Amino acid sequence: MTAQDGRNMTFVTRRAWIVALLVLGLAIFGFPVAAHASLSWTAPVSVDHDGQQALEAIACSSADQCTAVDDIGQQVTFNPGSPGTPTPITIDPSSTLTDVACPSADQCTAVDESGQEITFNPNAPGTPTPTTIDSGNYLYSVACPSTTQCTAVDESGQELTFNPSAPGTLRLTRVDSTNGLNGVACPSTSQCTAVDDAGRQVTFNPTSPGTPKPTVIDSANDLYSVACPSATQCTAIDGLGQEVTFNPSAPGTPTPSTIDSGNYLYSVACSSTTQCTAVDDAGQQITFNPNTSGTPSPTTLDSSNPIYGVACPSASQCTAVDGSGRQITFNPNTSGTPSPTTVDGSNRLNGVACPSASQCTAVDGSGEEVTFDPTAPGTPSPSTIDATNTLTSVACPSASQCTAVDDAGQEVTFNPGSPGAPTLSTIDSTITLNSVACPSTSQCTAVDDYGQQVTFDPASPGTPTPTTIDGYDSIYGIACPTTSQCTAVDGSGQEVTFNPTAPATRTTTTIDGSNYLYGIACPSTSQCTAVDGSGQEITFDPVSPGTPTPTSIDSQVLLGVACPSASECVAVDSHGRAVEGDPATASSWSVEPIPQANSLYGVACSSSVQCVAVDGVGNVVVGTSGGSVPAPVNVASPTISGTTTQGQTLTEVHGSWSNSPTSYSYQWEDCNPAGGSCAAIGGATDQTYELTNADVGNTIRVLEYASNTGGMSAAASSAATAVVQASAPPATPPTNTAPVTTPTAPVTTPTAPVTTPTPPVTTPTPPVTTPTIFDASLTGVPARKGRLRFALAAGVSAPSIKTISVSLPTGLGFASSRKTLARAIAIKGLGGRTLSFTAKARGGTLTIALKAPASTATVTISSAAISVTRTLAGRVKHGKVKKLNVLVATIHPGEATTKLPLTLGV
Repeated sequence: MTAQDGRNMTFVTRRAWIVALLVLGLAIFGFPVAAHASLSWTAPVSVDHDGQQALEAIACSSADQCTAVDDIGQQVTFNPGSPGTPTPITIDPSSTLTDVACPSADQCTAVDESGQEITFNPNAPGTPTPTTIDSGNYLYSVACPSTTQCTAVDESGQELTFNPSAPGTLRLTRVDSTNGLNGVACPSTSQCTAVDDAGRQVTFNPTSPGTPKPTVIDSANDLYSVACPSATQCTAIDGLGQEVTFNPSAPGTPTPSTIDSGNYLYSVACSSTTQCTAVDDAGQQITFNPNTSGTPSPTTLDSSNPIYGVACPSASQCTAVDGSGRQITFNPNTSGTPSPTTVDGSNRLNGVACPSASQCTAVDGSGEEVTFDPTAPGTPSPSTIDATNTLTSVACPSASQCTAVDDAGQEVTFNPGSPGAPTLSTIDSTITLNSVACPSTSQCTAVDDYGQQVTFDPASPGTPTPTTIDGYDSIYGIACPTTSQCTAVDGSGQEVTFNPTAPATRTTTTIDGSNYLYGIACPSTSQCTAVDGSGQEITFDPVSPGTPTPTSIDSQVLLGVACPSASECVAVDSHGRAVEGDPATASSWSVEPIPQANSLYGVACSSSVQCVAVDGVGNVVVGTSGGSVPAPVNVASPTISGTTTQGQTLTEVHGSWSNSPTSYSYQWEDCNPAGGSCAAIGGATDQTYELTNADVGNTIRVLEYASNTGGMSAAASSAATAVVQASAPPATPPTNTAPVTTPTAPVTTPTAPVTTPTPPVTTPTPPVTTPTIFDASLTGVPARKGRLRFALAAGVSAPSIKTISVSLPTGLGFASSRKTLARAIAIKGLGGRTLSFTAKARGGTLTIALKAPASTATVTISSAAISVTRTLAGRVKHGKVKKLNVLVATIHPGEATTKLPLTLGV
């Protein structure tokens, strides 16, 4: 990769990685929440779709109609050439849909993990009734060669053929006695081929299956999917990036070919006997001729998500679906990077501008703008204005004109009230434009990843010439208080002030060491405030910056800032918090957590009494002040009651508050033995908290927030508790008097324990040097729909996470099928990045191997991979079992295993 290629990395990827690394560094240290916040923030409101479901499979009855199914029982039908914003419709309210087949434009049949089939009209699905056709088994795949015949395969090696219009009572036929069947294809109503967990294919007549003999075609690898473009040719794909093509009537011993080294191939479609397209867990597609050798080149379709399904209605059109509810339609024969379109999920909003108190416009990572009234956002519809690129920033000098910039060096100017199909103009070759400011409707200035500025008239941009103003540093933010003065900030702690109409005259000043500066606001030509990746703000005179002193105002990465006046600024951070204060007074800054908010990427303030921030999953939060009732103010701190022993429950007792609070919220924290260096305990936001083994050796405190119609208070902290003790071992039953008559050994041998108590004293660093586990939950057990979630973070001096082991108690188990595990497990790393992995299970123990070591891993295991016995479900449902023990361990070759036991309520 050349130096220029490196500088042309996309805005989202580059900034997300930098932010993620900074967040990891900052998260190690606690930071107190200040005592006052001037704005009252709403809960997040979705303005850019909702949900975020994994689309499990897709079928396309024609080039202009596709139907996908998801993991919460919904189907979504759309035109892949113009998907718009289709509405997912629930057709199976109680189960995960695993596959779908559409033999015609008005008939589809889906199968689920509860052994049911659901037949529906995708254009008018209504409320179809699921029909149980295979009680007690997971159905993994379905093929429908006609509207009157479908064949499904299950986890027990069985096939069942049925008429989807009248399934009736079906006959199950075991066609593979020892393995789960993962995929099936039926080139005709008299021939189907299925593939299994042991690298075998089995071909049979679905109307009279008999006892067919499975044949090994791929050694001992899991085969995940199969496509048969003719009765004499099928192509299957496996978990090692290989395809194997064979004649199902006479398979012989075909040779697998590697087409995608190192990745799981999840699905394959063959538009003809000479063209197949496979998709993988790295978001790539691989198109190849199954009859010729060679090493095809994977093409990235969706860099942030695994792709689970693909359908190709013709040789020039395929549509794939991913793990975040998006579809990608592409021509498999041409290069390029098609743009995913949200059909069942949410997008990251990268920037926002508010020309008035009643109008804001945000832009997202999918080339969409969404305009809304921040005081009553409702459910606005995003409009695509830049179909193939990430929009990185937006400026709106008036309510009828906005200008956005993207990661391909283009600007797009539009009327947010009626965006239509605006024209994209290239103003900066192919360099990523990171930020834009428009001091008037006829002048905008953008800055890029190459240290350049480009000034243009948005009404008539022409071909402006970018001007280097900052060597080769990436510029991340810009503010222009007038048409003749702009100030930009970069990735090396520098500010550059210049006249955009004559940029040759400029000054570059280091104002923040070597920190990344991510945002800047200039309420006047003589005052600017910038924020950085270390939680600091730097206020300076851009005309004469001197050597300003950064002020630490937050423990997290600050990503944006707005200053409605010279004495008021609002910054937002990577942990969903607002930081407000007067930049002239260091002690005035206050940090306010915004309940339920994600990482906040941008903020705009239409006035000193209203600010709007946008986050990483398509939400906005609105902060207002000036209500008739002041927010509560703490008079006496809250207290904690209970015994500080592992397994005991602590209870928060309200403090005293003024201004009549109407509700309270809480955050429990672990502190060191002296009561300092406190850190939030993930998920501990109730009034009570049960002590776990992770708390032993620490003290505990709780933060209380009080709210009323005037807003939420600043946090009030309790005093720290005594040090949490481990639970006592079981009492030793009484014995005879021998221990009384021979106490000499116990008396003479305690010298070793007395002389070596230092390990417990020198090892209270587990939270720092060993992995920690948090945000753990086990739900759905009474309904036999167990779902396990937990997050791991490697300590500062501990090795990165590579292998994770999970052991379940009696009554719970893991699915043995690797395909099921691959689909039912989701692992996210820093910044929400999807981590690739392999997984295998035996009984109640699951082993997950990450393909690349990670410093953090959030693991979610859905009900498709967790079995619950009826006995345990009943005992939990009737309150006889209230907690279950789960053991999570991190394994490092050649080193001791770190065991992290969990006691989880169910």
